[in-house]
Amino acid sequence: MNALLQNATPITSLQNPKVKEAVLLQEKAREREKRSLFVAEGVREITAAITSGFEVESLFFCPDIITDFPFPIDSRTRLFSLPSNVYAKIAYRSTTEGVTAIVKSKHLTLEDLTPLLYPNSASNNNATTGRASSNSKSTADRTSYNKKISTENSTIVASQKCNNPLIIIAEAVEKPGNLGAILRTADAVGATAVLFCNPKTDLYNPNLIRASLGGVFTQKIVCCKTEDAIKWLKANKIKIYSAQLQDSVPYYGTDMTLPCAIALGSEADGISTEFRIASDKKIMIPMLGKLDSLNVSVSASILCYEALRQRVAKAQKVAQPQKVAQAQKNQKAQKIQEVQKIQEVQKLQKIQKSK
Repeated sequence: MNALLQNATPITSLQNPKVKEAVLLQEKAREREKRSLFVAEGVREITAAITSGFEVESLFFCPDIITDFPFPIDSRTRLFSLPSNVYAKIAYRSTTEGVTAIVKSKHLTLEDLTPLLYPNSASNNNATTGRASSNSKSTADRTSYNKKISTENSTIVASQKCNNPLIIIAEAVEKPGNLGAILRTADAVGATAVLFCNPKTDLYNPNLIRASLGGVFTQKIVCCKTEDAIKWLKANKIKIYSAQLQDSVPYYGTDMTLPCAIALGSEADGISTEFRIASDKKIMIPMLGKLDSLNVSVSASILCYEALRQRVAKAQKVAQPQKVAQAQKNQKAQKIQEVQKIQEVQKLQKIQKSK
């Protein structure tokens, strides 16, 4: 155990105020909202929170279970060492990893997302004072997308993705597990942002955090009203594709290489009338069986990976002529080198003969 952890404050009582605080934050959404704090449990989740810029206010660990951490611990973080019986009180999972944190919440707005949409545009490069650090970070976030797509021989640099945002919208989706799964999909496809419109559960619900496997920390998420989301999307020239069964066309016939938002509603009620009216296109996933709907997180995965497939295909098409030109350039350079080598050999031979 390192020196920092050895200086942790021991807690031996189940009635300790910090233990009660952690339990209350897990159980009460109102408490999480009022105090702008929430609980994250597990090495993967806490690591994702810290590396994504979240501030850990308190860290609880059980030395009987864990003695070292793969994530950095800020000197301002309060550390508490708990025996197994006390730690079990705050452990949310049945199979715990022995580390739990109280973390400060982040609450992004739609305006906070705007610099992420078109980071290469001239208007965004001239953003107002106070946005500079956000812009540089957003550019890094989008360029990191490049490393996610690889082909057999090389990495496809999908440059058009930087100026073709992909937004995922979950409207009035109730189950935290579904929201967490959607965030995992958002992370996997390199989505620009996720909007939870008219949310039915708070963003830092323990079940949502657990289901997202840290995606709640890695993604840019805004909780907002449907009407505000629609206004923001229209103002930023992002097409809205609403997933619905009525008056819709199969999703694979829709151009998703454009800046677009994929809007999904709850399994019980579907997408709202507001989104149906505002949508640029209504899309559907064909259902060939007797049931009429898929799990909302499954639907999100299908539609988002179609968007990714189309964007990769477009990037490959753009990159192909460049690859051919580079290959020709390399061949020409190789031939020049071969000719130069032959000339050098001939020159040496001539010198030897003259001697």
